[in-house]
This record gives sequence, structure tokens and C-alpha cells, in this order.
Amino acid sequence: MTKTHKIILSILPIVAALAFGLFLYFKHSSEVAKYDFTLQSDKGEVRLADFRGKKTLVYFGYGLCPDICPTTLYAIAEGLNKLTPMELDSVRVVFISLDPARDKPQQLGVFARYFHPNIIGATADEGYIAALAKNYGVNYKKVPQPNSVIGYSVAHSADVYVIDKSGKLEAVLPFGVSGDEIAAAIKR
Repeated sequence: MTKTHKIILSILPIVAALAFGLFLYFKHSSEVAKYDFTLQSDKGEVRLADFRGKKTLVYFGYGLCPDICPTTLYAIAEGLNKLTPMELDSVRVVFISLDPARDKPQQLGVFARYFHPNIIGATADEGYIAALAKNYGVNYKKVPQPNSVIGYSVAHSADVYVIDKSGKLEAVLPFGVSGDEIAAAIKR
């Protein structure tokens, strides 16, 4: 074996380890970017990246939702109420409107805080919300309500997304999850 072959064979494991490390880094970065967002709340801009180091619960719905959103937001509030002050400080909750035409940041903030003072109501323009909902796997569509004052409702999936401290999706909690289950997901 020549000296050149020996050098190549000794460097090869280092190159392979470096390549694997870069692969893991870029895989993590793309997964984090998929769930990231920049939205408007009544308190200003809200970015998922601002919550790194804390767990974040993300829930998509809309302010005029008659049943699913209030039920889920109530369960989230129950879960938050089961936390110690230190645990509560380690989590953020963002309620993202799927109806930005009607849900303006000011009203959305008041609506979200009605359930718990730590729930942030936020939105963006319709195109941005559609892309973000797709990234999270949220299904929704406007449903005409011709005999109603509101004109339309928004049929939507009702999962609660748990984002870990590094910004990656950790869990998806289905509709009907209890406050105890939400508190347990936050504590994991």
C-alpha cells in the first residue's frame, strides 16, 4: 500500500463523520424551518424562533368558531392551570387564526386571553396562513352559511401541535385531549 493510499484511508473516516454531521445539522434545520412562523398579534410580531428554549403549543382555529376552538382552548387553559409557575414560564401557546379576513390581531388577542392570559392570538395574510397550515398538516376550508349573519364558517382540523425547545415538532395532540394530557405533554 502506498503512502497516498494510507493517507486517504486515514482521512476517510473523518470525512464520513463530518458528512454525517452536516447531514444531521441540515435535516434538523429544515425540520425547524418547516414549523417556524412570523405572525402579528395585538402585542406586535410573534415568531416561533423567539420561543426557542421553551415548549410551544400551536393551535389553528378562528374566533367565530362555535364549538371546536372554544373546547380546545378551554382544554389548553386547563392544562396551563395545572402547571407550577416555573413550568408555566417554560411554555408558550399560540392560537393561529385560519380566518384572517375577520380575525384582526386586536380582537384575536382579547379572544385568546379570555381562555388564559398566556395564550397569544396571532394571524397573517391569507396566503401566509395557507402555507403555514399546509406545513403543519392543518386542513381547513371556508363553508358558506347562506342563512347566517356570519356568511361562512371555517371547517378545520383541531390538533394541538407541541413544538419542543429546539423548534422541532414533538407531538400532535388530537381534538378532545384533556387538560391533564396537555399538562403532561408540556412536562415531557
